[in-house]
Amino acid sequence: MPRTYAKIYVPVDNSGHSFAAIDLAVDMAVKLDASLAGSHVFEAGATDSYLDLMEECCRTASVRFERRTLGGRHHKTLLEDIAGGDYDLVIMGALGAGAVDESQIGSVTERVVRGATVDILVVKDLIPNDGPILVAVDGSSQSLEALCAAITFAGATGRGVEGVVVAEAPLARATSAALESARARAEAEGTDLEFIVTEGKPFDRILKTCREKKPWLLVVGKTGADAEAGDDLAALGSTTGNLLRLAPCNVLVTPGSPVHERRTEPAGAAAAAAVTAPAERRLLTWTPDAERLLEDVPGEQRLEMIRTVEQGARKLGITVITADTIDRVMLGYIDS
Repeated sequence: MPRTYAKIYVPVDNSGHSFAAIDLAVDMAVKLDASLAGSHVFEAGATDSYLDLMEECCRTASVRFERRTLGGRHHKTLLEDIAGGDYDLVIMGALGAGAVDESQIGSVTERVVRGATVDILVVKDLIPNDGPILVAVDGSSQSLEALCAAITFAGATGRGVEGVVVAEAPLARATSAALESARARAEAEGTDLEFIVTEGKPFDRILKTCREKKPWLLVVGKTGADAEAGDDLAALGSTTGNLLRLAPCNVLVTPGSPVHERRTEPAGAAAAAAVTAPAERRLLTWTPDAERLLEDVPGEQRLEMIRTVEQGARKLGITVITADTIDRVMLGYIDS
């Protein structure tokens, strides 16, 4: 199902990132026909004047606005207010008024990301660029929700969207599972996406892809396929936590389904089943000898080879791909 953002919550202070968050929130509210709630947590003796600018921006753009002035400890007060409202999305600056030169992510922002159970867009760019939207996919339910969020933002902003899949090991099985579940979900949303397939540690490869592609927005799940049953809802995956600090673009974090509600089957298979992929796209099993043959294929050609082999195996009625299967399929492909 596509993500729906009807009520957007925006914490503000007197920082540059807060002003950038206001601009982005008003723009998205116009494009999504959403209402905005601006909140400011202030200490005794302070005022709520930080909300005046946001209210004026909303009035100019004809956006419905709710003013919320709060007192208390910043992150706890914000989390309580977010939980108490029917909000679909939080947009907040990566850094607050107390940031110093070497700051990467503000403590309030990080704690809100950890504790909230709604989508949170962390604004890192003070000046928006015209880059695409990049979404990290690993076959988990969280990454599939991230994919839906990316498609929603792409539709609202007119930006292109690309998926990035990082394969660790075993090579073919991991790549195939994540790609098939993501492709099936994208098709269910009426979108045909391009996917970048790369190898290595997810954090390192996603960060390098961000630096190469220069996206406007990176969309990631709060946790990923490595999350375990019993994990706290406030848990933040190490990959997402690192990207939140170091990604050179805005970051949208989607919580997905609570870990304790997930099935115990492998993440790729669960995700594929969840989107009810067509029978012809059911995942095939690759034997170790078949996967070893892929190791000698350059990364940019490996995805096409996996697709060709799996398509050929299905035509032959084969469900377990061996080295002999690859030989048969590729020989037929060359001769055709």
